[in-house]
Amino acid sequence: MLKVKPNSTSSTEKVIGDLAKKNGVESVSLGKSTITLKVNSTFGYVDGNSSGLTTLFGLTSGQAKKLGKDWMSLKAGSTEYSSFESGLTISSITGVLPAAKGTKLSTEVVKGAKLYVLKWTTAATSSTPKLSDTLTVSAAGATLPVEETMTASGGGLETITFSKWGEPVVVSAPPAGSTISYSKITAK
Repeated sequence: MLKVKPNSTSSTEKVIGDLAKKNGVESVSLGKSTITLKVNSTFGYVDGNSSGLTTLFGLTSGQAKKLGKDWMSLKAGSTEYSSFESGLTISSITGVLPAAKGTKLSTEVVKGAKLYVLKWTTAATSSTPKLSDTLTVSAAGATLPVEETMTASGGGLETITFSKWGEPVVVSAPPAGSTISYSKITAK
């Protein structure tokens, strides 16, 4: 299970997800904006309120209105599905791993559990501030990420907690009558 809790003075984004090798589910909320994302080996699905579909997912207000209370579907094999699927499966976890160069490693014991602690910084770009990251990884048993904390240079803190590794993730498709294809939503 993946939980993201940024610390912000404005709205707090909350992300809860269950990711597996070929499927995943994620719920995202920011203020009153909400979306739910699902992916399995045949389709990806998106549902949410109007502000979530526009603010968090990037649909236009017209596209969100077309979708209404239905689920948008993205068919496996399409370009849209490929990028969607890569963000909702376990492969997306590699994005939290640091580059080896410049990463400092230490160990600590938290609540009796030995952890590896990796720390690194990511330089600012034109679209993102400088980030200071700390990733804790279990040092006993399976070596798996436990928590990542990202602090932005201009303020802001995001904590991602990982748990329930290896637990099966079952993704159920919404009822067929309540889905509309991505191509119909984005058609002009």
